Amino acid sequence: PGIIFECRFEGRIPSVTPARHMIDSSSLECISPAYSSPQSISLEIIGLVETVLLNVIDPVRVEATIPAVIFSGSDSIIIKGNNFIPGGMICSVQGKETVLEVI
Repeated sequence: PGIIFECRFEGRIPSVTPARHMIDSSSLECISPAYSSPQSISLEIIGLVETVLLNVIDPVRVEATIPAVIFSGSDSIIIKGNNFIPGGMICSVQGKETVLEVI
């Protein structure tokens, strides 16, 4: 058998869960517990030697896109909503990705 990885979340509500599966040769999937409010938590992968710091945020909410219909060659679209992270979000349209500019 291979190494069994576990995900240890440390925050207001500590939790240990198994890593769900290997996504590819360099990725694991950890499902975090539900958090009722934004907070900083640490994630330790048991079976590895690294700990990472995560920021739990409220879910992103999209209220509207302007224009509502996008044509090939459109310069830009506006996505209205809440809880966007400046520099931390990517928009993908038909496989072409770009970093969202939060204004």
